[in-house]
Amino acid sequence: MPYKFLPFVESGKIISGEKMLEKAEEVGCNTGKKDADYLLAHQDEIPEEEKEHYIIFPKYTKRGSAGDLRVAYLRWCGDRWYLDFCWLDCGWSDSGRFACGDIQNKNI
Repeated sequence: MPYKFLPFVESGKIISGEKMLEKAEEVGCNTGKKDADYLLAHQDEIPEEEKEHYIIFPKYTKRGSAGDLRVAYLRWCGDRWYLDFCWLDCGWSDSGRFACGDIQNKNI
């Protein structure tokens, strides 16, 4: 597995989206679209214990129709992982994990 899944919020706490992005920079978790695509294609490589978390890709963002910034994440639902986007302005809880790694040199 070319990724580690790191918690970024203390248990029971919630932080702002801006703080979440700052923490991603601090620990060097700069995963984006290519990383999300890799994990979606290799779902069986994501550890079983991560199913209770959502996995965030801090450098994979897009704007909603109202201009709001959204951040990509994977979530487990039923029998597979799904890619979704959450408003940056949402509170980010201890259920989140950064997907940290680098697949730039991998053929996918």
